[in-house]
Amino acid sequence: MPDHSDSVPIKFRLEAQRSLVADAALENRVLCSIGHNHYDQPDCQMPVVDQQIVHLVQADGIICIPIRQDNTLFCVLVVGCTKALQKESPQAQLLEYFADEISLACEDTLKHIRASENNVSNEELNRRAQEIAHEANNPLNIINNYLLSLGQKLAEQPAGVDSGIQEELNIVREEVERTSQILMRLKDLKHDTIETQPGVNINDEIQNLATLYKSSIFLLKSLQCQLNLDPEMSRSAIGRNQFKQILTNLLKNAAEAMANGGSITISSTANVNVNGKDFAEILIEDSGPGIPESVLKDLFTPITSTKGNGHSGLGLSITKNLVKDAKGTISCRSNDNGTIFQILLPNKA
Repeated sequence: MPDHSDSVPIKFRLEAQRSLVADAALENRVLCSIGHNHYDQPDCQMPVVDQQIVHLVQADGIICIPIRQDNTLFCVLVVGCTKALQKESPQAQLLEYFADEISLACEDTLKHIRASENNVSNEELNRRAQEIAHEANNPLNIINNYLLSLGQKLAEQPAGVDSGIQEELNIVREEVERTSQILMRLKDLKHDTIETQPGVNINDEIQNLATLYKSSIFLLKSLQCQLNLDPEMSRSAIGRNQFKQILTNLLKNAAEAMANGGSITISSTANVNVNGKDFAEILIEDSGPGIPESVLKDLFTPITSTKGNGHSGLGLSITKNLVKDAKGTISCRSNDNGTIFQILLPNKA
């Protein structure tokens, strides 16, 4: 992969047959470079700009997904692929559904930003927008990776055989819905979001997210995941979306810390007594190289990320605030053998 820090942005002209990205935007439909009618014609070569994108994503081809609503084009998402995307296939239908949901969320978000600009300072608006965009990026990355894995599963199944894929589709749709809800938080930048689903079954959410990650980023990075869940764990007072965002941030960080494979262990304990108070404990352990001492001292402070492009450095700061809002605590221990994050959430009295 080339070093993007010095790269020049790729620009597209919105003209037909100049690029698959432009065609997807103009035609408002999902297009795949592999098996594309125009490219299959004799003496017709893929445009240079599309060849550059295929090289950048290190794939055999690209799928272009337009995100637009009515006459407004928000963006075109580009995903690498290894085989053609068949029309009317489950994969194509899922991508269309995904694009429609994100388009609606983007349209509403723009309306709320315009309505809020006169009432919120630019500094506050920028800070909150950055945090919300960071939160939205996690489930979008999950969906992006998971669609590739899911497409392979569907292609391998005989006609009429389900084998649990429908259940996994439901998990993906839930992540799309959660993304929409996160973006909708921009409707009122002065107030915190009111949790519509108070309380959460911690073990259930851990199992659901572990299932999703095992078929996406864990699979792509050759990571093993083990669950040690206390069957006595009761329902916690923390909001469901709050807990999912906390867990998502920590699992994503753990996966990104292990470029050459490794293991992640998620544990829950129903009752841990700290200074006479009763807490539920969640541990996220990884076998990565550990966190440098220079980073540990400012671990939960919003700073410039050391991970490179695509990382804002806000993840653990957001996680700490979410835990604090739930009246809990989060701590970290790290050395050359790995990193452990401990979350303590107060049990109901």
